[in-house]
Amino acid sequence: MDTIPVKDEPALVREKNSQAILNTDNSALKAYRKRRDKVKQLETDINIMKEELSEIKQLLKALVQ
Repeated sequence: MDTIPVKDEPALVREKNSQAILNTDNSALKAYRKRRDKVKQLETDINIMKEELSEIKQLLKALVQ
């Protein structure tokens, strides 16, 4: 892959054939993936809590009747 450095951006290069800008900062990629995984885990936890609250609500309604 033939690349050209992007001016004033040390982590970016331009690929000559496609003119695509590529980020070469692997630590930033790892940090992004870690944040993304954490968000996915939080979403899963929230969905589980929603289901549990719904179940509690149904049980409370049954007790009231």
